Amino acid sequence: MLSVLKHVLIEYGPEREAHIDAAARAILEAFPDASLEVAQGLLDDDLLIEARIPLRRANDWPAVGRQAYAVGGYDLG
Repeated sequence: MLSVLKHVLIEYGPEREAHIDAAARAILEAFPDASLEVAQGLLDDDLLIEARIPLRRANDWPAVGRQAYAVGGYDLG
């Protein structure tokens, strides 16, 4: 399966773990076959959710990215 790598930025804050869980849940609800990994962001306190989604569904990402953003992350595309 060909996949596309998308990122959601999770900034440091008291609710960071809840934001990670909510953003991951939103991504997996839309893309059940996605693989997710939490990685270090550019700044020391930031984290990224790296989502590998099927290439054939890449056009669906903007809506999912907005939803992940709404629950505490920032869609980096």
